[in-house]
Parts: sequence; structure tokens; C-alpha cells
Amino acid sequence: MKNKIINYIFLLASIFISTSVFSETKLEAICAESMAEVSGLYVESTNIVKIKQQINEKYKGIRLRKFLKNQWLSEMKKGKDFTPNSFYVQKDKYTKKCVQFVRDN
Repeated sequence: MKNKIINYIFLLASIFISTSVFSETKLEAICAESMAEVSGLYVESTNIVKIKQQINEKYKGIRLRKFLKNQWLSEMKKGKDFTPNSFYVQKDKYTKKCVQFVRDN
């Protein structure tokens, strides 16, 4: 009987751990994909108002929209020679910022 209880506890703990790990990688993928897409929009047109309108239409997550409009666009504007390749070179760094912002806010 004690072994069954321990097995159930272990099973529940492993489900919770695997669920949180899966959700983290899914969130990272969403952040990376959306940041890459906005990078492409920025290279096509540097009209910030137009890009913000497209972000509002495309992305329904409020936190993700806030990050893309307020932090990601300003990050791209800082680097005058920003290209989508610039994002891919430091993809992990940028993605971590996005995930942290979306989770914390």
C-alpha cells in the first residue's frame, strides 16, 4: 500500500514537472517566431505605426504584444544596422528576455 502511494506521488510530480517544461519550450517557440516575424516587418518598412498596427492585428496575447511593441521594436531601433540575421545570432538572449517579460507581467 505504501509503495502505491509513493508511486502515485512520483507520477503526479513527474506530470507537473513535464508540463512546466513543455509549456516553457512552447512559450520560447512562440516568442522566437513572433520576434523573427516582427524583425522581418521592421526590415521591410521602418514605419513604426504601421508595424504596431500589424502586431495588434496578428498577436492576440496582450503580454506578447506589449513586449513586441514596447521592448522589441525599441531594441531593433537601437541598432541602426539591424537585420533579421542579427536576431538569429543572439536568438537565445532575445528569447529569454521575451519569455521573462511574458511570464512576469
